[in-house]
Amino acid sequence: MNPQIDMKFNSYEEITNFMNEYKQTTLSVYWIRDNRTLQSAGKRMKKDRFDTLNQNLKYSYVKFSCIHRSQKFRVKIKTSNRKAFTFNQECGAFIYFSLSKNGQHLVLKSMSEKHNHLANTKKTFNHLPNQRKLNKKVIDEAAELQALRPNKKLLLKNVSDTSGQTLLLRYITNISKIINTYSNDLAACLPTLEKHNCEYEVLVEDKEFRGLFFQNDDMKRNFDAYPEIGLLDSTYKLLNFNGVVYLFIVEDSIGCSEIIAVGILVFEIKEYINWSISTFKSKNDNSILIKIFMTDKDETMRSVLKCNFSTTKLILCKFHVFQIFKHEITSSKLGITSIEETRAKEYLQQISYAKSDQQY
Repeated sequence: MNPQIDMKFNSYEEITNFMNEYKQTTLSVYWIRDNRTLQSAGKRMKKDRFDTLNQNLKYSYVKFSCIHRSQKFRVKIKTSNRKAFTFNQECGAFIYFSLSKNGQHLVLKSMSEKHNHLANTKKTFNHLPNQRKLNKKVIDEAAELQALRPNKKLLLKNVSDTSGQTLLLRYITNISKIINTYSNDLAACLPTLEKHNCEYEVLVEDKEFRGLFFQNDDMKRNFDAYPEIGLLDSTYKLLNFNGVVYLFIVEDSIGCSEIIAVGILVFEIKEYINWSISTFKSKNDNSILIKIFMTDKDETMRSVLKCNFSTTKLILCKFHVFQIFKHEITSSKLGITSIEETRAKEYLQQISYAKSDQQY
């Protein structure tokens, strides 16, 4: 299908099919460089007008550009040694669709087929990253074959022939990693904890997993040796189900951090945090010896700690203290000059890192 000005499309799916066919015909790859959804456009029009729009269109306008034309971004770092590859050649080829007056179609309003780079051959087109992307069905079939430990090059040829795509050998290695990826099966996790002599507790709510607490003998010994100061920190993006990992930590005699317990929560809500902290308290008799808890600025966590350790002092870690200094010590808030602002922050940082009374 050759693109023509004023071509009409009844849905965004039709445009997607049209662009896929156009890419195969011209051996060029396009990406969405600019768009506005109907929901966003609806904020700028009357409700009765918005209600008449064809919601299958998805966008009020959408612009496809050649992959050799990138979006313009602000350069935040002027000097960098980072080596990076880019397709950007400032190519001006594009296809632009916008909403029709009656709101029932997306219309091809303007386009340019003039590329400023060499045209792709069938071979170079098939080597583009977008064309090498495998669908889930092909990946699953390849994973089953990979489990038999075949010759990688033979498997590569088989997958390439099956999918009709040009593939690289590293794809087979990546598929191997998919097979070895750990699952989120709790039943498979608990034997591992038992193998390492861990005490654990599982939080279940409405027959759904909500949290896990565990601690082994080494962790208990470290806590018994240095119970006076505890640290509690929440860490994100460590688990593939986006759970929150709570690390209970102490500092030993040479200033090294030692993990004394671990809590994993599905959601970061007060009830679950309280379960994790109260479980730690009940399983460690020496928790009554904790004099100070250092945390981040999470008020929910701090309020739960205060309820469970009423006589324990709560302090903020240096990072968050400096963040508070950064936000509160400003020329606009305190009526000081920029030089005084910088000097005040430097003095506070030097005081914080002072290693002796004299330096302080």
